[in-house]
Amino acid sequence: MKRPKLDELRDLIADAAEHQTPAAIPLIEAAAELLDLARQVQEGEMAQVGELLARAAPDAVGLLLRQRRKAAKLSVRQLAQRAGLSKGTVFNVETGRTAPSPQTLAALARVREMRLADTVGPRERPDCWLPTGYDPLALLMELRGALNSPGGFLEQTCLYLDHASAMDWLAICSAPAYVEANRALPLQPMAQELIAEASRGLDVVALGPGDGQVEIALCKELCSASASPDVRLFLLDISHTLLTVAHRRARDELAPLGVQVESIHGDFHQLGRYPVLNRRSGSTRRSCYVLLGNTLANLDHEARFVRDVLASALPGDFMLLDFSLVYADAEDADAVRRAEPVLNRPLSPAFERWLGGLVQRYSSEVESFTLGTNIMTECAIPGSYEIGYYADVQLRDGQSRRHYLARARRYDRAKLLAAFARHGWHEAKVLPCGQGARAVLALLRRA
Repeated sequence: MKRPKLDELRDLIADAAEHQTPAAIPLIEAAAELLDLARQVQEGEMAQVGELLARAAPDAVGLLLRQRRKAAKLSVRQLAQRAGLSKGTVFNVETGRTAPSPQTLAALARVREMRLADTVGPRERPDCWLPTGYDPLALLMELRGALNSPGGFLEQTCLYLDHASAMDWLAICSAPAYVEANRALPLQPMAQELIAEASRGLDVVALGPGDGQVEIALCKELCSASASPDVRLFLLDISHTLLTVAHRRARDELAPLGVQVESIHGDFHQLGRYPVLNRRSGSTRRSCYVLLGNTLANLDHEARFVRDVLASALPGDFMLLDFSLVYADAEDADAVRRAEPVLNRPLSPAFERWLGGLVQRYSSEVESFTLGTNIMTECAIPGSYEIGYYADVQLRDGQSRRHYLARARRYDRAKLLAAFARHGWHEAKVLPCGQGARAVLALLRRA
């Protein structure tokens, strides 16, 4: 049975007052006045909802509206009738053809079954976390100490610590060539697989998300794959600058879809120390740990990572990762040197600015430096090899040093997935991606 609206209830009470005893009439009239006041408050709240939703992108609002309408089992005509709008207006809003006015969105928000007010309601908890022990100043001091040592390898979290490094990285990952090579991922089938397996809620835990664009795209696909999505996105990054960019972007684009966004400013190698991410045994929600944008290739030891860092994952949880494939047999170093493109072309100016900037800002007494690349075939995962990016530094006193600043790895697909399977992570869906299918997007499930 259709429940009456507040103004309809007010009219019913007023009609009922005509048939009651004189003593009951004042009480009934007072109830009618209270209902009229409640209706006015609701009108004001819905107007505010309309104002807030109007700030979101039209396509995001359209997707939210279509999902909520289908979940409420309403046709476009029925929704239009209940909202007091034309069918064409509702259709245009759903398809993103027009940017709806706040008044139109307020009218849609008044349809109780749509639950649009839920997407902009007040939060009951913080949406950004600063873990105990996180000390960015100490990390920067460690970076300075490493670059003034006799040489060695730079811990990879140092690459994005200061604002200048983070901005240089944002310039790299927003370049058209990078986007084409690293962000054309088949996210839709992965989202459909996740929604089918995690029908009672999914937590997307993005590890080192950078600017967050791919993780946001994944969450949009998850929302599209479900009539009533229950998705939360957790962003975890060491860089304040990158996390701020990702958090703001995710909040603006995903809040209209009903996705709860929370950010953790810290080191994802300490994943088990963050209570907000740890679920109790028996929880019906699922987690998907996301390592995209070559995050996997920056790890110190891939197998230890899934064994130790992801030890808190429960059976039925997922891991979504991308990785690049080897160009030659890793056992044949000469063949790798001939085939590997990175070793046979100069670094891009943007890449040189990113890595060279660290040397210029944090190394003392530098006369000059040059950047270069080489390979290492003795890696933790059989069949893989590592590309090392180094700086040969010449000091003013004549001494020289070599600092390895960054790394990337290429993998043999079968051997990498077999290594993960030995630690309880098995293939759910694996798809080729990237230019010339030289990369893989893999969804793994915890046994």
